[in-house]
Amino acid sequence: AAVTAAQGLDYTGTSGTLTFAVSDTTKTFTVTINGDSLNELTETFTATLSSPTNATLGTTFAITESISDDGDTAPTFSFSAAPYELFEGNSGTTAVTITANLDRLSGQNIVLTYSTSDGAAAPTCPTGITQGATVSGSDYSSATGQLTYTAGTDISKTFTVNVTGDTTVEPNECLILNLSATSGTTVNSTATSQLVIKNDDN
Repeated sequence: AAVTAAQGLDYTGTSGTLTFAVSDTTKTFTVTINGDSLNELTETFTATLSSPTNATLGTTFAITESISDDGDTAPTFSFSAAPYELFEGNSGTTAVTITANLDRLSGQNIVLTYSTSDGAAAPTCPTGITQGATVSGSDYSSATGQLTYTAGTDISKTFTVNVTGDTTVEPNECLILNLSATSGTTVNSTATSQLVIKNDDN
């Protein structure tokens, strides 16, 4: 029976009858463990004896077995672009979709925290950017939150950053996109990219 391991995925369930002849004191059965390349926590299942005939159950009629990960590589996370770019527009806000990827599936849930911060000139922002985008300057709205990648399923998640349009003639500006690992095992603990807001006024 499954505990934290998934029957059919991590191991193959089995059931049956063990018959002891008069001279027998030991019998065995086999549980097949299924291999994979996912970075996982230790998982468990139980094996249970029941319904004896001409015998009684001892105190160890149920045991818990562990399946340990064998050192599979944890995922690395990153932004899908560096930098992202858009024209700011003349009014209102434009929602920019930002994508954060894992380079491989994970065998455990991964949670990443994302945030934005004001930019500055190179090297924080790309070469040629001389002015940082700022929240106080109404260039964009700050964004923060978490992205959850489900074990064995998710490899890509998105969030949005709202950029404010204006009719001011100004240099191209940049803000910083940040990712940090909150839970789950990953190769890196942080990642960054930039969002360049391109001037479209003259």
